[in-house]
Amino acid sequence: ITKVGEPADAELKADAEVTIDGQPVENASVDFIAEGDQWKIANKFACNIVKSAQLDSAACQPDE
Repeated sequence: ITKVGEPADAELKADAEVTIDGQPVENASVDFIAEGDQWKIANKFACNIVKSAQLDSAACQPDE
């Protein structure tokens, strides 16, 4: 994480230096959501990473 934006509506975005398969990702950022008094990585963001890595997760299944 290189820079954290201002929180708004229990969400915030942070700029990040990310490397995938040895290659830097341009303009990478991480989305966070507030849960109680803690900040957590947003589920949608985490599931995009899972999908990009061609993995599967029970937490990332489409709604039926």
